Amino acid sequence: MNHNARYNAYVGNEVLPQGTNPFVPVPPPNPEPENKNIGWIIALSIILFILLAVGGYFGYSYWKMRNAAGGGGDVRPVSEVSETQPLTNMASDEI
Repeated sequence: MNHNARYNAYVGNEVLPQGTNPFVPVPPPNPEPENKNIGWIIALSIILFILLAVGGYFGYSYWKMRNAAGGGGDVRPVSEVSETQPLTNMASDEI
């Protein structure tokens, strides 16, 4: 054995104070709730709602203006579709 080795585990007749049990975890204290976070969530939700409402309004206005100008394209009565586009059978007769 090395002559520099120390055996510090033996304490003799000394009485040691009782410490905390290392096998029982102590939960950390709960931090104080920060009201700033709740305020930011509410503020950002209101801003998002306003942006969606404004975007929806302008989108709907644009759609109505486009349809009023005759550029709707996709919105046609069934009678116009049946007169201008004959029904075709896409299935092959050579089966």
